[in-house]
Amino acid sequence: MIYDIEKINIILHVRGDINIRGIQMKKKHKRIRNSVIVLTIVAISGLFIYGQQVKVITKNIERQIEVEQAAIDEKNEKLTELQAQIEAIDSPEYIKKIAMEELGMVEEDTIVFKVKE
Repeated sequence: MIYDIEKINIILHVRGDINIRGIQMKKKHKRIRNSVIVLTIVAISGLFIYGQQVKVITKNIERQIEVEQAAIDEKNEKLTELQAQIEAIDSPEYIKKIAMEELGMVEEDTIVFKVKE
């Protein structure tokens, strides 16, 4: 009979050991699962924050592009005005106008009256 009790004790001890190991494995798996969940939450939070930063940077760049485009448009308008002035300077009418207004020249058939002071 003693043999049977020892056998039973050994079996119970082995079962208990297996049970303890099973519980330890469950705890270990639970810790790993919890760690994975925490890391996932941290990663998702990081990606969200990074996405927000990218959004802000993109808006700043878009504003900067608008400002630069407005400056380009202004320069193009000025260029168009200057090109029109260049074309006007080359015209005979403009040359005649400048000669008469700034240099006091007159056309060939014009009679000039001088007033004494």
